[in-house]
Order: sequence, then structure tokens, then C-alpha cells
Amino acid sequence: AGNAVESCIQAQYPKQEQFFPVIDCIEKRACAEDQHPPACSGSPAQVTGRCLSEFGPDMDKDAIERCASGTDANKLLLDNALATAQLQPAKAWVPWVTIDGKNLGGPDPSTFTQMFLIGQVVCGVWANKTGQEAPKECAQFPSTIPKDPYPDEDDDSSSGGSEGVNWWIVGLSLVAFIGAIAAMYFLLYNATKTDTD
Repeated sequence: AGNAVESCIQAQYPKQEQFFPVIDCIEKRACAEDQHPPACSGSPAQVTGRCLSEFGPDMDKDAIERCASGTDANKLLLDNALATAQLQPAKAWVPWVTIDGKNLGGPDPSTFTQMFLIGQVVCGVWANKTGQEAPKECAQFPSTIPKDPYPDEDDDSSSGGSEGVNWWIVGLSLVAFIGAIAAMYFLLYNATKTDTD
């Protein structure tokens, strides 16, 4: 249900400054499988209305609902699945980030640590596309991968026993990564908006 709603929002409001705050709200508040309040706010269907009210008050809630509960959502989800299947290199994990059509990292799990550099990559792409210097806020993003990004990966007690991967650290990294994407979006959007106002 969440992917259908988010796909409909993005299809009906394709400008990133419109859809992203609403989708970010849904992602942050909705319960994942096997998760229940108070750890989260409710199902995607339960949080979508509040997120639309807060971050998309001009969006047509009824049209989004019709899309999400109808055949339009199935088509959008299929389109998304086909786009994912066509990625080169093929998706190896989630989130699989592409910036300007290029994957950040690669299919080898050892390249996952490239995610630590996402801020600098986004800033570099922005500077190249605009022909301007990157906003001063870009200096706060790491420019090198930490020497030991997953400090306890040899400790089997926290790894879940799967090939020495510390899933707790990976999970926390993903949460930090998603938060960084949201922060970068607002940072760059506001920097661009300020420059053009």
C-alpha cells in the first residue's frame, strides 16, 4: 500500500520539491512489516493523510487515493519494477542509489561504504550541472570513507551470524543514510532557492 501511494504521489506531483517532503514523511512515520506503534505512527494508509495535510496541503487527496486503490497504481508499480530491472549494474541491495544515472558504489558489497560519500557526490553533481561552486554547506559532508565504518563486524554476537556482517550497524547506517538524503535535499533545494530569489 505504501509503495502504491508514494508512486501515485510522485506521478501526480512530479516536482521533487512537491513529492519528496510528503514521501519522506510517510517513510519516517509508517510502520514497517512486524512493527507497531508506539515504535511508529501507523500503516502507510494511516499516516498518508496526515503527511499530505502537513507537507502537501495543496495536493488532491481524493485523486491520490483513487490512484492508489485503482489500476493506475498497478501500472506505476510495474513501471517502477521494470526501471529497477533495467538498472546497470543490477541492484544488489536496498537502497540502491543512482545519482545522475550512475550507481553510487557497485554490485560488490565492499563498495557499499561509498554511501558515506553521498553528500559530496550530490554536491559535486550539483556543481557540475549548475556551473556554480557547491554551496558552503557541502563542506560538512565526509570526503573520505571512515577507516572502520563498521567497527564491530568481527563480533559474531551482534552480526546475526550472516557472513560476519554486523546487521545492526548496517541498519543504523541505512537510517542515517536516508536522513542524510532528506537533509541534502532540503539543504540543496534551499540553497538553490536562496540563490534564485
